[in-house]
Amino acid sequence: MAAESDIEARMRQIGDRVTTAEGVIRRLDERETNRHAVAQGTIDRHERRIDEHEVWLDGDNQYPGIKSDLSNLKSQMQKLWWMLGAFFAAMATAVVGVLVQNFTGGD
Repeated sequence: MAAESDIEARMRQIGDRVTTAEGVIRRLDERETNRHAVAQGTIDRHERRIDEHEVWLDGDNQYPGIKSDLSNLKSQMQKLWWMLGAFFAAMATAVVGVLVQNFTGGD
């Protein structure tokens, strides 16, 4: 009887160790799965960023509005230069008029 109870106790010990080992293996597997998921998420995020940059490099096909926006900006800059030119021409005319009036002594 004593031998049987010793055998049963030893079997329980072995069973507990197996259960513990299975738990450790399960936890390690979960960690590895989590690490893999994090790594895959990082890879996916970088791939999306690369795709976004490639889209920007392709330009006109993906974002047709950019070309028209740049065209509008160029047109507005040309108008600004014309307005600045007209302003400086008017100022120069006024300065010349004042100088002529001062040198000729006219009132």
